Amino acid sequence: MERVSLAELASGQASFTLDGEPVKGPKSEGKVIWAEVVLGSKDAEGKWVSFQHLHNTEGTLDLASDSQSAELFWRKMRPHIAPTHERVFESAEGAPPPVVAWLKDHPAPAYMTEYALIAGKTYYGQVEIETFSLPPKGPGERPGTGRNTIFIFSDQPWVDDKPVGELTPMFAGWTY
Repeated sequence: MERVSLAELASGQASFTLDGEPVKGPKSEGKVIWAEVVLGSKDAEGKWVSFQHLHNTEGTLDLASDSQSAELFWRKMRPHIAPTHERVFESAEGAPPPVVAWLKDHPAPAYMTEYALIAGKTYYGQVEIETFSLPPKGPGERPGTGRNTIFIFSDQPWVDDKPVGELTPMFAGWTY
């Protein structure tokens, strides 16, 4: 298998697996190699209205397709994955301390949701380029544009050349 940089991965969608050091996933089964845990409130359609991050794994994962592999730094990924575990708290009674604190300032229910990447599971994705604005280099100069090579992926096959599902909350709110 050819080892390449993220930017050198073959263009277009591909199925792939991930591997890395195991991390503690509060509830997920399997070899969890990355996790994001969010606490917050959702609307009637199940979309996040407000939330706080309780945990996210930092580090590097190994991405492998049939013919290539690459290192995937966590800041370069854009996962469109379904929650692997969710617990709903209707009251603070018996809830963990972060939920108790959340419910002091927000109406019930509170959702504690885990998103996890599992080693060996098949995901679907492709390399893309994000662009962002840079401030002018000096007086009278025009603003610049930066570029960031990312890997956008889903836990389901893509539909109409788009990943299925929502970005996890951390990456949905990503700004430069």
